Amino acid sequence: MWRLQAVVVLLLRAFGKGFGRPHLLEDATRRLIREAKRVEVYSLDYSSPTESTPFQGAKVLGSALVEDRRTRTRLIDRILFANKHNIGGMKCLGAEYGVRIETDLKTLEVTFCFDCSQVWVHGSDGSYDNGTTASYPVEIMNRILKRNGVPLPPQTH
Repeated sequence: MWRLQAVVVLLLRAFGKGFGRPHLLEDATRRLIREAKRVEVYSLDYSSPTESTPFQGAKVLGSALVEDRRTRTRLIDRILFANKHNIGGMKCLGAEYGVRIETDLKTLEVTFCFDCSQVWVHGSDGSYDNGTTASYPVEIMNRILKRNGVPLPPQTH
């Protein structure tokens, strides 16, 4: 399904349709994401935000560690592909999914709002990056969460 979505996105971009130009994450951020040693997927609920949670102010419904190396690689590839090939995004204040990525250098907390096509990256060193995204990673994130008995994020938009 994500491949069909990618074709539609490429066609829309070719004809100048969408929400604006895609905003790519910085090269340094993309490189760090590619170097992931440990990945954990979070189901988030921004409809009832709280300051006392471990994931960027969102209520955490649950999380699942991605232990299988092949699944981890596929997820990272989809995240980077979705940032590179999308139709831009709208401004948003919420997110449905989070991914904590640990590398040898630092930890990244990545939040996604696929309804608004936004992605935000917060580094453990205080760094920040943001960009636009397509929904290609949703299917694999949902599969990871379901397999581990974690409830999926509520639809907020």
